[in-house]
Amino acid sequence: MVLSDNLIFIWIPKTGGTSIASLRFKEKQTFWNWKEGMKTETDIHGFHTINQHATYDRTAVLYPDAEYITQVRNPYDRWKSIYRHLRTMGLISTWTFEEFTTRAEQYLPSGRYIKLIEEWETVWDTAQANDRRLEHLFMPQWTFVRPEVEVHKLEERTIWKRLNTEERHINKGADVDCSGEYKEFVNKFYARDFKEFNYDRSN
Repeated sequence: MVLSDNLIFIWIPKTGGTSIASLRFKEKQTFWNWKEGMKTETDIHGFHTINQHATYDRTAVLYPDAEYITQVRNPYDRWKSIYRHLRTMGLISTWTFEEFTTRAEQYLPSGRYIKLIEEWETVWDTAQANDRRLEHLFMPQWTFVRPEVEVHKLEERTIWKRLNTEERHINKGADVDCSGEYKEFVNKFYARDFKEFNYDRSN
């Protein structure tokens, strides 16, 4: 997502990106992505977006000379946010947070993302096509960036100073129960996120 003439924000899902996007989305922003058809249009909180979750690798092909920044999040908190997001979207209706995590242990390693939502039949026509649509939500954060990307942590709130703007919060997750066992799975599946971005696994 273009923030200024030569600054591009790599929007990793469930890391507070909507708040940052609200600074800019007054017009369509076009990025290629891994999704089918190359261009997938979405309306989010009044912002008309096109493939807002493109990785650095995809975006840098088009804009090799731009500066890149991103925001990451503690993997434990991000996992809770993913669950809240799916609940808010109506894609999970009865599974508890712990049940969702148990299914993730079974299906995420093989990329069967469609198995992590209950109500996909009411939203999409085929499971195969929509595994690709769900992929970006579960991808580890390190896969979105490269050393060329300036990384900020959501918890440290430094990106707002970098952007020289007032901090804002949009699209806070719904208040749902995220109790139960989940840290062992997150610790294992997102191990490189903990390492790459120096997050404490014990918290």
